[in-house]
Amino acid sequence: MTGSALAADMAPRYTKAPVAAPVAVYDWTGFYIGADVGGDWIRGDAYTTFIQPGGVGLGAFNQSRRLTSSGFIGGVYAGYNWQAASWVLGLEADISGLANSNTTATAPNLAFPGGALLAGGFNRSQDWLSTVRGRVGYLVTPTTLLYVAGGAAFAENHYCASYTEAGGGVWQTDYRKTQVGYTVGGGAEWMVSPNWLVRAEYLYVSLPGSSVNTVSPAFAPTFVVPFNWSRTDEHIGRIGVAYKFGGPVVAKY
Repeated sequence: MTGSALAADMAPRYTKAPVAAPVAVYDWTGFYIGADVGGDWIRGDAYTTFIQPGGVGLGAFNQSRRLTSSGFIGGVYAGYNWQAASWVLGLEADISGLANSNTTATAPNLAFPGGALLAGGFNRSQDWLSTVRGRVGYLVTPTTLLYVAGGAAFAENHYCASYTEAGGGVWQTDYRKTQVGYTVGGGAEWMVSPNWLVRAEYLYVSLPGSSVNTVSPAFAPTFVVPFNWSRTDEHIGRIGVAYKFGGPVVAKY
């Protein structure tokens, strides 16, 4: 009996292995919505020409002025991502308002001898900006995405110009116009938790120019003044925070 007891004590004993904790595999696929804020640097030119039908001299007057401004931009964005291995494809739209985008340039001098200074000048401001962009990104880590983006840009520009000649003639215009251009850029995005995304982004936006012809009926109706604004170039840097709907894929071992 003693031998049997010792043999039983020497028999191998087995314990249950600990259960491994679930491992979260982050999935970028899904809808998201967020808000961003940053800076916007805008540049463009403006110029005019006095045109006298059938005449000469004044038609050669053409001087341009630089219009530059910098201000704040902020808005909301939303989109959808598709993840395939380490690649992420997406489609995104945003709309933003701008502050301090107004810029003014004084009127140029007349380009012929004896010409007096013209009072007034050019003005341009932008009320809002919206883009619709495709995105292509690569995951350098499961939670860090580097991406490039490009698509269409839409904005409403406010154009003003006013020239007052020493003799009393006034040529002026004031109107708003929605412009359609393009945008390209890129950035980095981090999945700081299963449902929260943080990004830093740069965009270049190009919008076409605008022109309008004006006359001074009571002073010199034969003199037509075309006010012209050239292409608008914008450089935007901004940061954003978004909420992603859904959660991570959980793998159990």
